[in-house]
Amino acid sequence: MPRGLNDLDLLDGQRQLFAAEGALSDSQLSLAIIYLTLNKALAGGWTGKMPAKIVTADLQRTASR
Repeated sequence: MPRGLNDLDLLDGQRQLFAAEGALSDSQLSLAIIYLTLNKALAGGWTGKMPAKIVTADLQRTASR
């Protein structure tokens, strides 16, 4: 017998969403740090912008949620 959505289920779902969004932010920050570290290691410059290919792919993943 299916049960209805109660307040506890809703709060648990929101908690899981918040945790997933936090993990996504952590991953995005890690990607930026790794990119900067790689550029520095290869004696590359930093223009202050992430390459469009990386930013576009990240935005597409975020928008598809």
